[in-house]
Amino acid sequence: MLPSRTSRIHPVGARVERGVRLELGIDADDLSPVDITLTGGRHVLVIGGRGTGRTTALDWIGESWRSIIGASPARVRHSLDELPESTSGLVIVDDALAVDAGASADRIRNDAGVVLVAATDGDGLRAAWGHWLGDLRRWRTGLVIASGGALDGDLLGATLPARTPIAARPGLGWWVADGRTRLVQVHAGPHHQSTTLHPGPMTSDDMLAR
Repeated sequence: MLPSRTSRIHPVGARVERGVRLELGIDADDLSPVDITLTGGRHVLVIGGRGTGRTTALDWIGESWRSIIGASPARVRHSLDELPESTSGLVIVDDALAVDAGASADRIRNDAGVVLVAATDGDGLRAAWGHWLGDLRRWRTGLVIASGGALDGDLLGATLPARTPIAARPGLGWWVADGRTRLVQVHAGPHHQSTTLHPGPMTSDDMLAR
């Protein structure tokens, strides 16, 4: 049975060319680990309302990146102009519709050394034409929190089932990449309460076998 929340004491992953591979959570069908790859120049959306686990997902991705790379991701609060021209690696933006493009949006989006992971709700993203966030849809990659409904999958070019096989809960979402989907319970960090620790950490032999 899929636990309502899962965690790892230590993030699992590895460096890859221009980015990292990390364990996002566990598969809702077979409880196997779900790995994702964050690559420079290919940006990611996390789609869900407040209280759905989207910020926890951002925190887990950021902590995994820090653990694997050895450097904390940049976080944007008000404007993309907060990022210096030397910025590289992971950039996390929560409540992204409230963040101004400034003069830096094109530079950041087109930088092959930067991975933007930005979060917003589905309704806001639908209305985001002309906002820098709307352009991130073209990468068709991200996490669609299940409680938002199947129509949110359309924002990333994916068709999601009308119902999930288990009831929606915080952190349960569809990982979407190039039209392919996988239902996953996203890990929370070990500091979160009421979590089930997923076995780990994984050995190098385990990583090579996956």
